[in-house]
This record gives sequence, C-alpha cells and structure tokens, in this order.
Amino acid sequence: MPKIVAIDRGNNHLLDEIELETRAGIKSNSVQKFLQSVKKNNADIVCSCIDETSRLTIAHLPNNKDKFTIKRRSHYQHSEECIFHAMRNLAYDEDKDQYRPVIFKEPKVPKKKEHRSYIDSEEKVKRYTYRHFCIDSFSKAISKVFNIKNKHEDEDIIHPVEMYSTQEYFKALTSVFLESTMANGKNPFEVMPAGSHLSYGITRASLDEITEGVIILEEYHTRDEAFRELHVEISDHRLQVTQKLQKNMGNVLAGPYAYIAVYTRDYADRKIVRLYTYAIEEVGDTFSFIESGLEREYAREILDQNIAFIKPITGHEYETVANKQYANDERPDLKFRPDYIEYRDEGVCIVEVCGYPDDEKYMRALEVKEKHYKSLEENGKIAKYLRCTKH
Repeated sequence: MPKIVAIDRGNNHLLDEIELETRAGIKSNSVQKFLQSVKKNNADIVCSCIDETSRLTIAHLPNNKDKFTIKRRSHYQHSEECIFHAMRNLAYDEDKDQYRPVIFKEPKVPKKKEHRSYIDSEEKVKRYTYRHFCIDSFSKAISKVFNIKNKHEDEDIIHPVEMYSTQEYFKALTSVFLESTMANGKNPFEVMPAGSHLSYGITRASLDEITEGVIILEEYHTRDEAFRELHVEISDHRLQVTQKLQKNMGNVLAGPYAYIAVYTRDYADRKIVRLYTYAIEEVGDTFSFIESGLEREYAREILDQNIAFIKPITGHEYETVANKQYANDERPDLKFRPDYIEYRDEGVCIVEVCGYPDDEKYMRALEVKEKHYKSLEENGKIAKYLRCTKH
C-alpha cells in the first residue's frame, strides 16, 4: 500500500510514516494529525511510489485553514498508479477533491502513431483513477452498511456488534453512488456516457479462467434488491488490464469477486468498458473482502465463528463506523491499514494475516505495522493485537 513518509529536513532521517491508498484518505483524522505533526516539526514529506524520492508539499485547504491537503511538486516524478502523478488532474479534480466523469468513458484509440504514447499515458492515469474510485466506493459502503446494521433506537444500551449480509452491503453501495458527487456536481449514475451502464455485484469465475471473451456477472438490481445473471463481452486486453489492477504482491487471486463495471447498454451486444474486481470469500449470506489465500482461510474461519469485523479497504473505515467502546475523540488513530478489525468479547482487536511470509519487503513492512499496533495495545487503546500465520 502506498505510504507518505516524513523525513528530517537536515539529514533526511525517517521520522514517521502513514499509509494512503486514495486522495479521499487525506481528509481522514489520522492523515490530518500526521500532517499537523509534520508541519509542527518543520519536516518534509515524500511519496513512497518511487523509492521515496518524490517530495510533496503540505498546504492549507483554501476554505478551511485548520485542514491540510497534499500537493505534488512539479519537478518530481510519480508512478502512473500514484495519486500524485502529474496527469492525475485529467481524471480527478484536485481543487474540488472529486472524481471526473471521464473515468467511465471508453478508452481512446490514437488516430496517429505519434499520438500513441501520450494517449497511452492518459489512459493509464484514467484507469488507475477508476480503480481509486472503486476502492473509495467499496470502502464507504463498508462503513455505511456497518453503521446501518448496528444502529439501535435504545442507544444507551450496548448491543452485540452484528455482521451485514451480502444483499445489505450492495444496497449500501447503491446509496454510496447516489450520495457521491462527481466533479460536475452529479452522481455516478447521472454521468454515465450515452449508451453505457454502471454495474456492480459479484462475479464468480476467476479472471484467468474466463474464456471465449465472455464474463458472467451477478448484477445487483436496486428495484427488487436482488442479483441477476448477465453475460457480457470482455476483450482480452480489458481482461489483462483488470488482472493488473487486481494484482497484489504479484498475484491475481481466484474468484469470486465483488466488482464495479461500466458496460455498453446495447443488450444485443453488451461490452465491458471498465472493470474493477476485488476478491471476496463468502460464507452463508455474508462475505469478506480478501487480499491473499491465507486471508481467504482466515475470513472463512471468523465468518463461521460469527465474529463481527471490519475488513478495511482504505484504512479509514474505522474512523467512520459507530463504536460504543470509544468516544469519537478517544478512538485510536491507525497509521496503517490492518487486515481485520474484530469485535470480540474482550474488545476491539487488530489482526494482521501474514499472507506473504517469504517476501522480505512485506515482512519488514509488517514489523513496522506491528510495532504501532503493539503500542496501541500497551496503552489500552485496543484490546489486543493478533498475528495470524499459516493454519
């Protein structure tokens, strides 16, 4: 996961770091406190996308001097998938902090060979920004459905935390889209290109098993709050792009997946224009997002045990869910995105599922995260930190 790193201006020593998946995360409490600390210590911040060499600037929001934003410095390079890439403003309005409708459009085909390089770069930026839009949407739906499921009229009584159903989750995702505002002031449904349709739900075939250029979607329909099977054409190129967007630690996980897609609306010839998938594990009528094979096993176990949990997608869901154990100002700030936040009998527990123990870089990053989680446990901010290794 991308990181923002604070370094000492005098000797470039690392002072602190925090994970940041999408630009929406800049507004989170944990990132805002991180930026306040950086400003107070007169430090610099760099992006981790290219060997922690791309420096960034902290700026006050123009309409709120108590809040900060992060801006790139023009002479530093960022990777194409980075949220601070120089061309990102083509697909994300950085002044309004909103996605542009262009992320839903069918990719351009260059008319001249000399235009290909620029159009390819432009398309990659739009592609990765579409991925960020989907991640933000999945994340917001987790917080929304969790709060809806655990809202009670008698707020003074502490009720057991409950998990939501798959159907309830996608109903919440519908609400997220309806409440979202794109850069032109409309919601995602309203900005679909002519002849295109925003689709979301579950697809079960693994991406590397799709043959004959057809993907089977179980599309969620809001009118009857149910899923309907749909066969949609997908090109080999679009399939390869989808695999790359989903790849984690060099691996493409097997299905099923939650998906968000845009396809052409001609029912005689439906065709995928954009597709983002996130692997899930289903147990009964609910599911968990997953990021490794070991997480699949672990998710199945805690779902079987009926343990309520949040599976963070951006890392900021915990700030926006109702939690009777803490007052809002006492909730611990998480600098990193845990694999699971569980509601057990002893209280709130943070879990890291060690899915890639043979990867040295992964294990070094895990050690840094564990140091943070253990300090929260020692200070009584969480009940327990747990590391799950191979079953």
